[in-house]
Amino acid sequence: QGKVTTGAVKHDLSLAVDWSWTKNYRSQANAGTNTLIGNLWSGVHGTTALPEVNGAALINQEITKSITIADYAEYKKWGFLVALQRRDNDFQGFNDKTGLRTEKSTHIATNPTFAVVYKPNKDLSIYGSHSEGYTRARTAALSYGNAGELFHPVKNKQNEVGLKYKLGNLFSTVSFFQVEQGNYFDETIGSKKYLRNDGENRYQGIEFNLNGQIAKKWNFMGGFMYIDGERRKTAKGVTDGYYIAGVSDLSAVGALEYEINNKTSVIGRAVYNGPAYGTNLNKVRIPSYITFDFGVKHKAKISGTPVTFNLMCYNVANKDYWIARGGSNVIGLSMPRTFKLTAQFDF
Repeated sequence: QGKVTTGAVKHDLSLAVDWSWTKNYRSQANAGTNTLIGNLWSGVHGTTALPEVNGAALINQEITKSITIADYAEYKKWGFLVALQRRDNDFQGFNDKTGLRTEKSTHIATNPTFAVVYKPNKDLSIYGSHSEGYTRARTAALSYGNAGELFHPVKNKQNEVGLKYKLGNLFSTVSFFQVEQGNYFDETIGSKKYLRNDGENRYQGIEFNLNGQIAKKWNFMGGFMYIDGERRKTAKGVTDGYYIAGVSDLSAVGALEYEINNKTSVIGRAVYNGPAYGTNLNKVRIPSYITFDFGVKHKAKISGTPVTFNLMCYNVANKDYWIARGGSNVIGLSMPRTFKLTAQFDF
């Protein structure tokens, strides 16, 4: 990183180099068996054979290298961000039985990001941005009829305009967005399902967030999002205009936190998700639902190290509801009442 000045313009420059690699392995187990032996005279009892677990076999590996250069320039009440990323992705798939390579995808792309910010005063910011990127390559899992089929990276685009406003101790943001992503979905043919990539998913909508202190010891965090998600540019337009499975047109969250003292606080939260289609052809629609969460946060020190403990209870009322998964024809049952304890150490 570095800061330079050219005339009346201040530049904040950065250069980042990333290199990541992953290897995925698969291990399969044969189901255990139960057998009943004996007779009515001597008695009947069961014998159990434990499952046999095979060794883990390499199924794919991925190496991603990228270099990103960015410049955030400030001039009076204006701010400008320009960033370019050069990304090299190498993906290889292997047969888990023979170890031979079955698929290979090499993808090189340049991804731009642009943004502009205008601050008419210290409390108000108006912004707009555009960014592009690519998904990872992927292969269809064993549960699909086309298991092992390779899908190359797909370009995603996002445009957003909005404003941020500070009123006392409250911070609010309203934004209008449009996102274009590759359309992966499940297609059922006979008794089997197949993973497909066809056309794109287009999401556009509005999001509002409000956070901050509303009174002494009381903090509010919440917002809502309205989203219109539909499929476009599909083969021959067969499913153009269909809503994307699993996407609620309206969702909202509201949380209230009370600070008992400077170490301990409690929080209550309500989460709402509107109705959504449960299948790709929009034949099943699941109803809306609302859940409630409750938690406690406590700050302490262990051997001089600051630690923050969080105890959360999700779905306090243990409500049952249906969940749809994007791109799938599968509908799942909600999680029951769940407790989660975490600890964050600040070294």
